[in-house]
Amino acid sequence: MILLDTDVLIDIALDRQPHSPAAVRLLDSIEQGDERACIAWHTVSNFYYLVAPSLGRESVKTFIVELTRFVDVASADAHAVRYAASLAMTDFEDALQVAAARSAGARRIVTRNTKDYARSPIPAVLPETAIEFLTTKQGAANIEEASRLLRRNGGQPPEPRDSLDIENDEDPTS
Repeated sequence: MILLDTDVLIDIALDRQPHSPAAVRLLDSIEQGDERACIAWHTVSNFYYLVAPSLGRESVKTFIVELTRFVDVASADAHAVRYAASLAMTDFEDALQVAAARSAGARRIVTRNTKDYARSPIPAVLPETAIEFLTTKQGAANIEEASRLLRRNGGQPPEPRDSLDIENDEDPTS
C-alpha cells in the first residue's frame, strides 16, 4: 500500500510538465492492480480547492469519484490528528499525510515534495521511484512464480502448452 500525496494528483489533473507523465504511469499501474494505493481524507478537499478553479467543479468531482474506484481514502480520527501533531515535521499538512498513511498501513508516501518528509517515519519517494519499485516488485513476483514452477517440476521448466489444444487437457473433475 502506498499513499499518494496531493501534488501527484494535481500533476495528473493539470498535466503539469514535466511531472505528469510519471504520475500518470504510476496511477495507471495502480488502476491495473499492480499496487494498492490510498489518499488522505483531507487530500480530497485540498485537491478540489486547488484544481476546481482551473478545471471546473464538476470535472474535479468526476475525477475524484473515478479515482476512488481504485484508490482508497484513508480514514482519520482524533488519534490520527494528535499523532500528526506529535511528529517533528515542519509542515502540518504533510504530517497529516503521514498520519493517514499510517492509518492505512501504507509503506511509502509518493510525492514530489520528498524534502519535507525527511523526518517522516514513513519514507517518501518520487513517483519515478515508485514506478521503479513496482517494476522490480513485478519482476520479483515473476521470478518467484518461475522458481515455484521449477520446484514443482523437479527443476525442469514446464512443458509449453497450446492453449487451444483442449484434447490433451486433463479433466479437472477426475
